[in-house]
Amino acid sequence: MEGISGFSVNMGLPPRNSISHDDARLKFYALLEAIQQAGWKRWIGPGMPRLSGADALRYQMSSIENAASLMSLDPDDMPALNAWMKIKDMSG
Repeated sequence: MEGISGFSVNMGLPPRNSISHDDARLKFYALLEAIQQAGWKRWIGPGMPRLSGADALRYQMSSIENAASLMSLDPDDMPALNAWMKIKDMSG
């Protein structure tokens, strides 16, 4: 088998950073746009609902307590800063 079979893009800010949350949000979605233009497609697991846009974000935020229900957010729908700030940090 050749090529990349899996790749995970996560968001987070390291301690003592010099970037604002809004800049992080904009840079994260710029990265998603660049990899989409290179041919990347969003993958949704077989047991996950086929949600897009704000519906995917709402589902993710409502089911965050259950790690088994994590799904990819819609890269075509950048959340507003207030919604971005409500996304739980899952990097730890």
